[in-house]
Amino acid sequence: MDCMVFTGDIRPVLGDMVDFIAKDHQGGMHNPDFPVPGEGEVDFANLFRQMHTAGFDGSVVIEKVENKGEALSEAQIGERILRARLNMERLLQKAGFEPEGR
Repeated sequence: MDCMVFTGDIRPVLGDMVDFIAKDHQGGMHNPDFPVPGEGEVDFANLFRQMHTAGFDGSVVIEKVENKGEALSEAQIGERILRARLNMERLLQKAGFEPEGR
């Protein structure tokens, strides 16, 4: 099942979810503003709580860390990936998930 979810009730698709791709967004639907995951408007805390309650045990993958498609240096990309990972780990733990791969 193909599904794009920004916020809200994801219970209808939880049974079909194998992995979760974390990409944040801010502004209107046609606004190409994708901040570091966990720093935009997507309510990951709510999504992760629903996933934990449903027994989700797949991977959470960070898809996008460049903001508005700007060119970034290797160091900037690395810093944004680290921020995204720390944001996602904090939100996942808050929802009740245990970190893996550390």
